[in-house]
Amino acid sequence: MSTHPESATVRLLDAWKARKGLDTDYKAAKALHISQTTVSGWRKGRSHAATGLAARMAKDLDENVALWCAAIEVERAHNADDKRAWEQIVRQLSVATAAMLVLAIGALPWQAIAKTQAIDFAGNKCTLCEIS
Repeated sequence: MSTHPESATVRLLDAWKARKGLDTDYKAAKALHISQTTVSGWRKGRSHAATGLAARMAKDLDENVALWCAAIEVERAHNADDKRAWEQIVRQLSVATAAMLVLAIGALPWQAIAKTQAIDFAGNKCTLCEIS
């Protein structure tokens, strides 16, 4: 069991595995065409999913791709300035997504169905919203 807090990459992977019905990291690695060592690195907090791969998993989940990728970039940041910049992007994406949710529900309350998912990264809570 890892002593590292669960990263955005690991939360995304676990959600993707559940959606795909995959019960092991080995099966997930095979399905994603990556090595099991790569997944192990994610679990141990040594690395994060590449942006394109994270985008693919988020898209497969019908989740907000930009928000997931930005959340991963916050964790990947190598210095405080980069981390703050990515955190600001996540906040802006969250606000924009929430504003679209409010507008869609206000305009079409009988038609709008909202799907939300909370993401906690680096101690910051963020809510993903999607209107369908």
